[in-house]
Amino acid sequence: MQSSNSGTLVFNNQTIVEIAAGLDFGLNTTTINATLQINAGGFANNNAPIYGPNGILIYNNGGEYLRRVEWSGTEGTPGFPNDVIIQNNSFVKAGGSSGSAINTPFAARRDVTIQAGSTLSMDLETNTLAMDESLNVGRDILINGTLTASSNSGSDVYVGRNWFRSGIFTANNRAVFFNTAQAGSIEYNGGTETFPFVVIDKSGGASTQLTLNSPVDITNKLTLTSGSVITTTSNLLRITNSAPDDATNGIEYTDGNPAYIDGPLRREVNTTSGSNSYVFPVGRLDGSTHFAKRIRMKELTNGAGSFTVTYERGNPPGGIPYTFQDIIKGIRESEYWNVDRTTGSTQGRIVLPYNYLPGNTWKWIDGSNVTPNLIARVAVVRGSGPNWNFTDPLNSAFSTEGSEPEGRLVNTDGDISSRHIDAFSPFTFGWGLNQVLILPLKLLGFTAKATGPDVLLQWQFADA
Repeated sequence: MQSSNSGTLVFNNQTIVEIAAGLDFGLNTTTINATLQINAGGFANNNAPIYGPNGILIYNNGGEYLRRVEWSGTEGTPGFPNDVIIQNNSFVKAGGSSGSAINTPFAARRDVTIQAGSTLSMDLETNTLAMDESLNVGRDILINGTLTASSNSGSDVYVGRNWFRSGIFTANNRAVFFNTAQAGSIEYNGGTETFPFVVIDKSGGASTQLTLNSPVDITNKLTLTSGSVITTTSNLLRITNSAPDDATNGIEYTDGNPAYIDGPLRREVNTTSGSNSYVFPVGRLDGSTHFAKRIRMKELTNGAGSFTVTYERGNPPGGIPYTFQDIIKGIRESEYWNVDRTTGSTQGRIVLPYNYLPGNTWKWIDGSNVTPNLIARVAVVRGSGPNWNFTDPLNSAFSTEGSEPEGRLVNTDGDISSRHIDAFSPFTFGWGLNQVLILPLKLLGFTAKATGPDVLLQWQFADA
């Protein structure tokens, strides 16, 4: 059966077009601005319909269906439905007959819904092959039945807005991408959602939020390129892979990316060697300003453990009056990091990103603001109640060498590393370090004269 090529045929949004046999919709001839429902025995053949603004595709065949031209298009071409619904215990095999559709576009402008009892498989199944093409969902994917991802590398799942699951998702080591400029969410009503790989690349930048409405575990790697991820203590983001960050493990994040985790981020860690480290790309939206303030942990010892990190805006905790180690003259007023060792007894260094803020941006013990001298140095400080100390209070001669020194001049931006520590949370910056201040003096010479058992030294300096 074929629609006429002598004109066009349009089904409006009050119509359900049901097919129970093969149907050729003609070359650019038939527009479904309604519902196309494929029942048992039905299939589209040769030419796909054009889906109008309200065009929906429903698989209702109640058994195996090998995808054909009805779902094969991209934006502006036939075979590109707005919504796809798989229902009535239908089993849609995306690869098509004998794998004929494994490289055919596989996308929906809006939503894909898999009803309870039904299946959408992208993998190797009877009568078909595993997909090479990715599934692209412009808005929401709702998995109340079963979604099986492809076992072929590069065939992933792209979600423009929301991921909702109450059924079964078999990831087959494929990635789930969250893209587009739409704010979205992840929710699984069965407890903790689990993905092997997640890529967050929201085209709207940090202003586009992906909210976790369930806990999420990532077993291999998170790539955080663009967008902010909203987490809470009950809807926690956790990287369960304890390997340090590399091409296939942990977290991939580049400084300057318009992206951060707004809320707690937990990572499993282990003893490291060499330059291996763990990044925690945390941040916070404060008013209308995005603060991406990642930290790193390195030189870890003492075995496996886990850490939970948040970035906070506002005065450091502990209450006023603060108590400072003698050489601390002020602590940062506007920000701090909670770094909690959740499990284990792991020790190591933390590296915080420091940027100079001129003016009264530091707190004195009574809560008043103070301004450091520009030859002062800053280092990482740790709080315990109202008490704030450098991470090695017994030795203030912090190293200033390398790209991650233990101390910097107060007006010099860059990373600052703590000492190797076994006590955690919270952390911020403190200034002082009087013992290692560099005075702006030039030594012209000196003389030494023995006077009995003593030596008298006389120094001559040029004016500063």
